Amino acid sequence: VVKIDDMDADTAKRLCEFMYSGKLDGDSKVWADASASRALMRAAAKYEVSELVRHGAGRVSAGLTVKDVAHWLFFANQLGTPEAQALQARCLAFAETHLEEVQETDGWAQLFQNKAVAAEVAALLLRAMRPPPSKKAKHR
Repeated sequence: VVKIDDMDADTAKRLCEFMYSGKLDGDSKVWADASASRALMRAAAKYEVSELVRHGAGRVSAGLTVKDVAHWLFFANQLGTPEAQALQARCLAFAETHLEEVQETDGWAQLFQNKAVAAEVAALLLRAMRPPPSKKAKHR
């Protein structure tokens, strides 16, 4: 018997399933449940199943909403893997597009309660929002 204290049985089953088959049974159901998605992506990151983190980031980013984008942004920041950085970038792009609405959510307020994350996210968001560099006229 192997005891794993940091994940539930469903998460362990899904992680093993993906490791052996490269897919998940009931894939849509898994990614529709934010709690299950986070648990699975956290376990995949811990056990370095980067393809599952990448798959999850893609599925999650396709379903981002104004209500949940800040939560996913915080999660991606905490996960800290290269695959999670892609989710973070998608969250930032979504938040930038819907900034006024996103700023009114509880998730946004919670995001900015963590000063370290808030500073990093603010810097990334400002970088994402800056206008493109102006093209200088060539003088010949």
